[in-house]
Amino acid sequence: MITKISVKNYKCLKDFSVEDLRPINLIAGKNNVGKSTLLESIFLFFNKFSIDIFSKILGFRRIQANLSVQWLWKTLFIDMNSENNVFISLMLDNILHTTTFSLDPFFNFSFLPINQNKINIDKTIVNGHNYQALKVNYSCQALNIDYMYFFLLIKNELSFFTHNEAILTQNNILAQYLNQNIEVNQSLLTEYFSKLDLHSETNNVVEILMKIEQRLVDLSVIDIYGFNSLFADIGLPVKLPLAALGDGANKFAQIVLTLLTNPGSIVLIDGIENGFHYKFFPILWETLGLLVEKTGCQVFATTYSFECIEGAQIFTKNNDIFKNGIFRFIRLDNIKGVIKSVSFNSESFNIFLDNNFEIR
Repeated sequence: MITKISVKNYKCLKDFSVEDLRPINLIAGKNNVGKSTLLESIFLFFNKFSIDIFSKILGFRRIQANLSVQWLWKTLFIDMNSENNVFISLMLDNILHTTTFSLDPFFNFSFLPINQNKINIDKTIVNGHNYQALKVNYSCQALNIDYMYFFLLIKNELSFFTHNEAILTQNNILAQYLNQNIEVNQSLLTEYFSKLDLHSETNNVVEILMKIEQRLVDLSVIDIYGFNSLFADIGLPVKLPLAALGDGANKFAQIVLTLLTNPGSIVLIDGIENGFHYKFFPILWETLGLLVEKTGCQVFATTYSFECIEGAQIFTKNNDIFKNGIFRFIRLDNIKGVIKSVSFNSESFNIFLDNNFEIR
């Protein structure tokens, strides 16, 4: 579990840290104080070896990557100033892990291992410096890890290079990012449901989803024109695609299936309130508490909604799971141009809300 995060020079997070994190962490704050950016920094850390991580991060904000350095890499740096290296460190299971990202204008092509150099490099392009290299250093002193590797962009083709092939076999904790865009990836939901069905674990899914769609009788995967899709039986003569049940039911299914299918993972939910009626929030938080306890996942969620925050309060007061200290409320503020965090445990969180203090 992540207990501390430190971020420097990543987008709007100049010198940011937050600690004493718990299995469920709810993050709030005004516009442009780095709520989504904090989730992205966690996702970047756990997917630092993935060649498509940068285009994914742009995609979270509906920006289409065009493989230019300006959009692919420079947007990672605060004020798009690549002279300030990006630094992300996490205390994970009481072990400190650190990753640094820096643009390297002096990349030496002799560094490239022959067996991994899959690009037919044009020497005139290289000599003309029409390429860019992003250097990544990942270290963990406790585990005796000190890796250096490069992402290289030549002729709009992105490649990954390292001398240390052990990097390629790193078994990282899975981090899942659920975008605030309500549209749900139906093929991914079908895949998750099928994995649970393989082990006869789908009854629990149906019971949970009945909290938002009481008519639900069963779920099943059906092949339609060669494509597998998830269908819902709600007592009608014909089963309906899950997507037809509405945004709230689909997003709830996405959260539930992500947690159940990926035990022990980090789940990042941006705009957790989107798609839900405010009266459903207490049920949402109850369900998250039960699923986190069951799966061992850690959840980071952002919200603008006061009703969503109030829904969490109901269960920090009345539910034994939340009383066991699994919840943290984190408020982000811009103080003289620097994003800072203030954390509330369940007790202080309830005191602030009970006294009508502005906590968002």
